[in-house]
Parts: sequence; C-alpha cells; structure tokens
Amino acid sequence: MRKRNPGKGECVARDHISFRMVGLVLVCTMLLSGCIGDELSDLKQHVAEVKAKKGERIPPLPTFETYVTVPYAAAHLRDPFVALIPVAPVATKKSD
Repeated sequence: MRKRNPGKGECVARDHISFRMVGLVLVCTMLLSGCIGDELSDLKQHVAEVKAKKGERIPPLPTFETYVTVPYAAAHLRDPFVALIPVAPVATKKSD
C-alpha cells in the first residue's frame, strides 16, 4: 500500500473506499427513488375496497376424535425386511 503520511499511517486506499461507498449509496438512492410515486392509486383503491367489505365469520375448528393406541405385539418376531437366505444378485444379459 502506498502511504500518504507514513508517520500517521493513513492509506490512500482508505480514501478510495470511502468515495466508492458514497458513490454506491448515491446510486442506490437514485434507483430507489424511482420506485416512489403516486402510481399506486389502483392498489390503494383495491385495498380500500377490501377493507370496506364486511368479513365473513370463520367457521370453528372441527373436533377430532381421540384414537386408541395399540401396542406393537410382534416385536419379538422375525423382521420381514431381512432375507432368511442370502440372495445373490441376478445377472442380466446386455443387448448390443
């Protein structure tokens, strides 16, 4: 880095970054200022119409039946997803 005042430790790069930040803030402000306007009158009118309507009554939540828990009684039996006899994969013919 190039030093402007070697005794104070100030860098030229620091001033460069601050100018970039100020420029970036100004550009963002100008871009966002284009979004502000009174072109939203149709949206404001729609919101006013929706707010003017009387809301419907929300139906109450349905009551749920309680279920009966059933203990799993087959835990001591064989696992149905484990093969009793080891099965070798079947070779298939490749068609050319």
